[in-house]
Amino acid sequence: MLSRRAESVSAALPLYTQEDILALLAWREEAQEVIDLLQPDNFTGAGEVDYRHLARVALDFWHEFKGAPKDHFTDAALQGASEAARERLLPVLFALRDLGPRLNLGYLRSRLHQFIAHSQLREKISSATASLAAGRIEDAEKALAQPLWRPVEEAGLSFADTGRLEKYLQDTTNRYPCGVAPFDHHRIGPGRKELFLVIAPPKRGKSWWLIHLAKQALLARARVLHISLEMRREQVLLRYLQAFLGRGRYAAGSSRAPRLLKDNFGTVIGLEQEVLGELKGLSNGKGLLPDVVRGAQTLAQRYDLRVLEYPPRSLTAATLESALDRLARESRFVPDLVVVDYGDLMKVDASNYRLSVGDAFLQLRRIAVDRDLAVVTASQSNRESTRATLVTESDVAEDFSKIATADWSLTYSQTAAERVLGLARIFVAAGRDAQDKQTAVIAQSYARGQFCLDAARLPDKWTTMLADAGGGVDGAE
Repeated sequence: MLSRRAESVSAALPLYTQEDILALLAWREEAQEVIDLLQPDNFTGAGEVDYRHLARVALDFWHEFKGAPKDHFTDAALQGASEAARERLLPVLFALRDLGPRLNLGYLRSRLHQFIAHSQLREKISSATASLAAGRIEDAEKALAQPLWRPVEEAGLSFADTGRLEKYLQDTTNRYPCGVAPFDHHRIGPGRKELFLVIAPPKRGKSWWLIHLAKQALLARARVLHISLEMRREQVLLRYLQAFLGRGRYAAGSSRAPRLLKDNFGTVIGLEQEVLGELKGLSNGKGLLPDVVRGAQTLAQRYDLRVLEYPPRSLTAATLESALDRLARESRFVPDLVVVDYGDLMKVDASNYRLSVGDAFLQLRRIAVDRDLAVVTASQSNRESTRATLVTESDVAEDFSKIATADWSLTYSQTAAERVLGLARIFVAAGRDAQDKQTAVIAQSYARGQFCLDAARLPDKWTTMLADAGGGVDGAE
């Protein structure tokens, strides 16, 4: 919460921040934290629309009624406006209404904190400079000696802050499901201000796993930014289409997939194979099929996904933050979850490779905390893990500090028998807020873009169950 003792500043906010703050003032009750810090002079305009007028309307409503104007905002903003002014204002008002529910409040609060601190510093320097020019040295010293405002969070939480704890526990937007049922039950998944790490042997579906996690966040109406350091962005987007539409890249005949039989506790008690029917494709070899184009257009209306591509060993934390700032400024896109595919391929110092890799993961977590978003990335396990029955945190390649940095570390294991059957195991190697060392069995169909068709708890006699199952499943790889 912002300190009420902070004085408002008169400088103008950056334009894209003005729009976010206006949406906050008009549509969100959380604006109560900032109304005493703002004044209409913090706003300018966009084209022919005067944002100062909109800010004045919202702030006046707050001061009189102690709440967000919401549905009253449009009527109040249009009151007394000419027909021409109404035509200019209405698209802006509708855009602010749509923006309100999608604001990343943590990131917006951070930007406002920074703006206030910078503005106050400029005003103090200006005041001190004027005092020096007039020969008033003591006044200049007093101006510079005044402490800069800091948000009250910097005073720390205490046992008295139970309201903050209740809000944290009740806020379902703090964490997104991972799409593996036994883990979702324990709220194991990517969370804001956290780094979620998945570990797998080479060529075992790390990118598919990351796309699966991003899909779960999108289904929860999160905005997702996918950074690819390995594949072309077109290839990544095609995989997202496969994941959402359940199609192959091209059409094929009917295929089989494993079916997990479970007891009342969600533990595997048997395995069956089921026919999934004819595999539809995204393309006929010449372009996307018409129904796929329609499906993509529907997805674009429902879910907010952006895919960026960088060459391997080119992405730094500064590059990522610059991209995030550019998307916010130019496209009004502030992600809730960022996928980096994958962290091991970020730019590192070749002369100190191992420590540099560890620092790259530390920077990813810093960005998650600074910007109030979830960061999901992958790491490759070492060569020996390809033959391991269970991949654990000790099998991570290069710097083990990646495990210590990540809030969650999950591993992917798959024996030859499981691979034939289209099965794999996910192990929670480490976690901060829930019981780790849990293992789930997942049924897969990469041919249909499905990293996880179904999931259940691992039974004690899993090896025997596998041997009894036998057979194979098409499209398991």
